[in-house]
Amino acid sequence: MRRVLIFLGLFLLAGGTLAHFPIVSGQPQQQPQNPTQTQPSVAPQAPQTRPAQPPPGLRTIVLDPGHGGEDTGARGPTGVAERDIVLEFAQTIAGALRAEGFAVVVTRTGDADPSLDDRDSVANAQSNAIFISLHVGSAGTAGTVQTYTYLFPSAPPPAPASSQGASAPGSEPAAPPPGFLPWGEAQKSFVPQSVKLGDLIQVELAQKFKGSSEVSAAAPVAVLRSAAVPAVAVEVSSVAGDQQKLEAMGADLASSIARAVQAYKTIYPPGGE
Repeated sequence: MRRVLIFLGLFLLAGGTLAHFPIVSGQPQQQPQNPTQTQPSVAPQAPQTRPAQPPPGLRTIVLDPGHGGEDTGARGPTGVAERDIVLEFAQTIAGALRAEGFAVVVTRTGDADPSLDDRDSVANAQSNAIFISLHVGSAGTAGTVQTYTYLFPSAPPPAPASSQGASAPGSEPAAPPPGFLPWGEAQKSFVPQSVKLGDLIQVELAQKFKGSSEVSAAAPVAVLRSAAVPAVAVEVSSVAGDQQKLEAMGADLASSIARAVQAYKTIYPPGGE
C-alpha cells in the first residue's frame, strides 16, 4: 500500500502525466525526426546540351606529284625528269602546309604512277579537302610558275532534227538518276571555287617568281576533271633550265602555296558551294 501511495505521489508531482522512457534493448533506438527540420535539397541540374558546332572548314590538302614510274613526264637536256622534281616539291610543300596546321595526303610517295582516276579518287575520298597537282613544264620562261584550273569544253550544239521526225523510241540516252554525278564531270560544280583558289595561289607565286602571271589560267588538265573538290594544277618552268635552280624553287613554291591555302581557308565553303 505504501508503494502505491508513493507512486501516486510521483504521478501527481509530474503533472498527471507519465514520463515515457524508451525500452532499452540490444539494438540502438532511432530518434524520431523533427518534422520542422528539412533535409538539404540538391538543386536539379539543367540538362546538358552540346554547343552548336561550326560548319567544318578546310582540313586536308591533297598533293599530287605528277607522272611517276615509267612515265617520266618532261625531261630536260641534262636528264632531269619531271617525275623526280615534283616529288621533291611535294615533300617540301607538305612540310609547309603541315606547319600551318593542315593535314596532307600525297597521291604518291615513291616512284609509282597512279592512274588519273586513282589520283582523283584519293582527293574525292577526303572530307573538306582541296587538290593540288604539281608539274614541271617542258617549255616556258625558266623560273616562272603558272596555276591552272580545269576548262570544260563548250556544250556541243544540238543535233539537227531528223528528216523523219522524232527519234525512234528508246534511241535517246537514259537520263541519269537524281543526284548522280558523272565521273567525267565531277569538277564542273567546283570550278568557281577552283578559280578562287587558283587566283590566290597565283598572286602569291607572282610575288616570288618574277615574270609569272598574277591570275590563274584555264586549260583541260586531265587530272583535274574528275576531282570533286576545288582543284588546281601548278606548273613550274622549266626542265630545260638549270636543274639546281629548278630544285631551289621548292622553298619559295612551298611558302607561296601555304600562304595562299591559308587565305583560301577563310572563304572555303563546305561542299564546294
